[in-house]
Amino acid sequence: MRNPFRSEGDAFRLVVLILVSGALIVASAVLVSRTVALVVAGLLLGVGLVRTGIWIRRSIASPDDENKH
Repeated sequence: MRNPFRSEGDAFRLVVLILVSGALIVASAVLVSRTVALVVAGLLLGVGLVRTGIWIRRSIASPDDENKH
């Protein structure tokens, strides 16, 4: 399985993604309302979970499975 902290570039991208997501949540809370911030947080969390699931499936798939796509 690929480790996102193995390379400095991947770790940096992950940190930037977390910071941008946090900034979006805070900005929506300050500019609109807490409810909108919760919705934004839920959407970002959902997208993150789906992307993580796809990444895990691809990393544990056999090389034969990747050639089929």
